[in-house]
Amino acid sequence: MHLNKDTRLQNGKYTILEFLGQGGFGITYKAETSDGQIVAIKEFFMKDSCMRGDDSKRITVSTESARTEVERYRQKFIKEANNLLRLDHPNIVKVYDVFKENDTDYYVMQYMAGGSLRDYVLSHGPMDEPTAKNYILQVASALDYMHMEKHLCHYDVKPGNIMLDGGKAMLIDFGLSKNYDTSGQQTSTTPVGISAGYAPIEQYQQSLQEFSPATDIYALGATLYFLLSGQNPPEASVVLERGLTCPVQMSQNTWAVITQAMQPVRFERFQMVSAFSQALSNDETVIKPDIGQVNEIHGSTVEYPQPHKNKSLLWVVAALLALLLVIALVLLNKKEQAVIPDVKVPEQVVEEEMEETVDLPFATKYVHKTSKIGQADVEVTFDYPTQGPQQLVEAIRSLILENLNGENVSSYTGDLSDGDALADYYARQYASYYSSDVDLKEYPAELEFRFKKLSETDKFITYEVYLSEYCGGAMHGMYMSTGVTFKKSNGSVVTDIIRNTSDPAFKKIVIDEVLSKINSSLEDITAYFKNDFNENPLPQSELFLSERGVELRYQPYEIASYGDGIIEVSLPWWEIKDYLTEEAKSLVDTAN
Repeated sequence: MHLNKDTRLQNGKYTILEFLGQGGFGITYKAETSDGQIVAIKEFFMKDSCMRGDDSKRITVSTESARTEVERYRQKFIKEANNLLRLDHPNIVKVYDVFKENDTDYYVMQYMAGGSLRDYVLSHGPMDEPTAKNYILQVASALDYMHMEKHLCHYDVKPGNIMLDGGKAMLIDFGLSKNYDTSGQQTSTTPVGISAGYAPIEQYQQSLQEFSPATDIYALGATLYFLLSGQNPPEASVVLERGLTCPVQMSQNTWAVITQAMQPVRFERFQMVSAFSQALSNDETVIKPDIGQVNEIHGSTVEYPQPHKNKSLLWVVAALLALLLVIALVLLNKKEQAVIPDVKVPEQVVEEEMEETVDLPFATKYVHKTSKIGQADVEVTFDYPTQGPQQLVEAIRSLILENLNGENVSSYTGDLSDGDALADYYARQYASYYSSDVDLKEYPAELEFRFKKLSETDKFITYEVYLSEYCGGAMHGMYMSTGVTFKKSNGSVVTDIIRNTSDPAFKKIVIDEVLSKINSSLEDITAYFKNDFNENPLPQSELFLSERGVELRYQPYEIASYGDGIIEVSLPWWEIKDYLTEEAKSLVDTAN
């Protein structure tokens, strides 16, 4: 499907050396110029609609019906090249040439052998704070140049779109970028993309008609979150509903900058990249990321540090916030998704944007239902799929339904697209069972089901399945937690993750990680809990994937006392990458 090695382009001006990779809309090659310079060449090639002729060079469109769509995205490809051609900044990839050949388009750009920031973190682990801040400030400089001098927003800033070239961070992939005129109105229309965890609410709402650096600033803060933690940030809807919690220890100032950059309401973020950079450059060294603003999440108090603000603008911000809060409360009372109001958006522009959006991003709704009947108290919580690839949405809904069904309750037969109705039904069913059963109704009973999205990348989604049950008398209680990883491409469950679990070196990695998490010694585990722990240190439950690595869940009494609870262990990618199956490698190594 890709050009062969030694293929010549532009009458020998460029010679293909190596195929580097392929996405949905293009193929990237390593090439050499006629004067010996190493470059990268990007070729427009829509994977699902384009074919290469028998000579392995010319490209044709598979069907006549696809021709219009291919042409639209070819224009988008050319726009990306032209955007890059007019940019001149040390931290933005340089484009040297744009040309047509083989019935398609190409552009030639700077070759960078260092891989992306995402590749680096997945291979080596999270960065130390000074290193991460250094790279982020370089990218911030590039964005500030784009915003202030070119009136251009990137709209797809993420670790996979920042390459390493020596000690420099280089911003790439301008396929979603937009031009704006001096009045702040857009002068180009392209499909609005979604990178889960890095895209703020306004991108999901297709609300990018007016120039606002704050959208790129959100993604920049989210990228810093990933570099320091090795974890993708939660999706914007989760941040809106539950707030943002500090994933790892970091300086108070850095966490304050991240939290302000990732505010759900656009007007509450830094409004210029220069303000973001100035705040991040603060030499605050107090390592205490949990002081400051108090937020209420799930009935518990979580504290966040407050970033520095321009006091002369506080009254303006307060007025805007008051208006936004009133609107948000009205919408929440109507049980609709909270949205950020848009102003002065011409209706025809919005329609054009919506028509060009062809990819349906995966999205969830936070659902929480309780039921109390007699002495029974039941709680059901979902991150319920509301949209996305059909097979994936159906697979996750089936997982939830399968775990909720039980021999003591009637199965749900309603509309599976209604997560609220599903949760409410089972909350009432279980509460009714505990309160009416002859043997159980005399005792207080508590039951909690939780289905929480733990991780999401471009390739997979992982859900936590949690059950906690308590009933007085002889039954007492129990609780368990495990995870299930789904392929985004087809909704299938990923179970084949480690190719050789009997390898002594792999066993040692597992044992060392377990011992670092619990108070028990290896001798205690072997003597009291699991006699064959040295031979089989893996848990009874299935392994699953996260952004950090392969995740393990040991249930109470499995390797530690009940009081120690569920033991959560992560095997980092950079430690176990040699033991991954080909399927697991494809989900990790090709994630953008």
